[in-house]
Amino acid sequence: YEESITAYREIVGQYPDSDAAAAALMMIGTNYDWLAAKNQDPTMIEKAKEAFAASIDRYPDSSAAAATYLYLGQMYGGFTSVILKNTDCAKASKLFEKAIEKTSDQWIQAQAKGRIGQCLERAGEKEKAKAAYEEVIKKYPGTDWDKEAQKLLGLKPEQQELNEIAY
Repeated sequence: YEESITAYREIVGQYPDSDAAAAALMMIGTNYDWLAAKNQDPTMIEKAKEAFAASIDRYPDSSAAAATYLYLGQMYGGFTSVILKNTDCAKASKLFEKAIEKTSDQWIQAQAKGRIGQCLERAGEKEKAKAAYEEVIKKYPGTDWDKEAQKLLGLKPEQQELNEIAY
């Protein structure tokens, strides 16, 4: 991963005014996230956050912006493979909303809305969380998050099939 980070930094340095630089910063963050998982090192999550934030700050309208907002939201929300002591679901939810706003990609939208539901659930907002999960099922049928939302709502397999038919 370290070699990838170096290569992506070179892209940012050589093409600072390009969409490729935004994508490279996003990939730097992603590689730090993978390093965090590989080594169970939460300090790598902070480096991932820095790279994602730099991509958003410098290139807010890039083609990578929506995915970068999603990934940064996951870092703040603690949706990582490393257990984090400090999470900020309020900030994460705002980032997820920006991800939804910035794209028409249903995979990103579904995951962002599902994560908002999880943040609401953590905050004890059960009814709002339920509404977020139901929105995922209705708006994004057939996505991985459709199935995840059904699971989080405790729907039985036969109910899941009925939902798939209804939507």
